[in-house]
Amino acid sequence: MSNTPDHLISPGTTLIASDSLSSALVFSSPTARQAVIYSAYGYTLPELHKRLGFCGQIRESIAGIYLLGNGYRGYNSTLMRFNSPDNWSPFGAGGMNAYAYCLGDPTNFKDPSGHIRFFGRSTATTPKVLKNVQINNLPKEKLEFATNFPSGSPAKSFNSIQDLQSIEQHVSQKFVLTQKGSLIAAPSGDHFTSTYIPHSLLAPGEEIISAGSLERVASKRFEIREKSGHYRPKPKHLKLAENHLKNLGVEVDILSV
Repeated sequence: MSNTPDHLISPGTTLIASDSLSSALVFSSPTARQAVIYSAYGYTLPELHKRLGFCGQIRESIAGIYLLGNGYRGYNSTLMRFNSPDNWSPFGAGGMNAYAYCLGDPTNFKDPSGHIRFFGRSTATTPKVLKNVQINNLPKEKLEFATNFPSGSPAKSFNSIQDLQSIEQHVSQKFVLTQKGSLIAAPSGDHFTSTYIPHSLLAPGEEIISAGSLERVASKRFEIREKSGHYRPKPKHLKLAENHLKNLGVEVDILSV
């Protein structure tokens, strides 16, 4: 929470302190301060209800539910489940239980889309951010990238089974998985041609927790490899990408380079 002195805060200002899941914990103004406590699934006492609540989501004021995914589904923190089924369930990324929230792990994940969970908590168990070991080459890479792709990056986010099935089969893709839980990929290209894209520019400015190459070998089956000279991933980092892809509803094999 901010240490700004009260006399420097305008009367209409409210400062909000949040945890690593972005849940609003303390509301502080020059005249009042209120703390809010949540259960693991986001329930809090009615007298503590605020407009902004669990995982940084807006609470609907009448029914007291969270309308996730811009209103796609209502999440009921009292019942610890969604009020309606996920249209990505049971055979897609929504999982077998069409009403479950974050696959039963609300302390480490959040679900802003109403479809699939994403990494949420910043704790000792949060995946370590990978470092770009070729950081000194970044200015040159950016210049070459701007020359080769004047219309913008061909990299795309693949965060649903429908996205993954749009990838052409047997075409190698470079990928990175961001700390926010977004898988971003682009065709690998050739280092000696204008189609080459370095891993460092797939998601510029984002914190990377997994990287490598992936290939769609069947409709719902992928192979991934630890091929990234920029991030030098280890097998444990590829497991993060494997889990992410499996959560989206596809089968995954990790292969040695």
